[in-house]
Amino acid sequence: MGILHDPVELSRRVNRVFSAVEPEMSREAGLAVITGLLAGSGHVPTAQWWNNLLDGVPNSVRRPEVLDTLARWLDVDARYFTHTDRERDDRIEAELDLYRALREIHARLMDAGIQGGREVTARLIQELTAILHKHYPTPRR
Repeated sequence: MGILHDPVELSRRVNRVFSAVEPEMSREAGLAVITGLLAGSGHVPTAQWWNNLLDGVPNSVRRPEVLDTLARWLDVDARYFTHTDRERDDRIEAELDLYRALREIHARLMDAGIQGGREVTARLIQELTAILHKHYPTPRR
């Protein structure tokens, strides 16, 4: 495990999570959310800072508490933004792929139901959910 120093890689990771979790949210709306979350922290994000972070500009502010807040908002392990760990990073990337695929499947189901004049029933969604649970059971905590 190493420290993540590369601003381009940090940018890729932040954008990847941001687009998976908040795909419809604009940069401006994202800035508004992170500004609200950081209120009182002593860091007042600016549009330039936010754009620099998302664009991978070297020397952009990367304070740990800011990245921790960003990670909590986007529901990802904060170390994904600060450290490299092949196993953890691969798992998070796979989770993001799954999350995006599930969103796309949901959209396709809704489109198919609307275009085909069929209603997407609770039963169909339950059957698909059961298939996922069968192949990928939720671990017990």
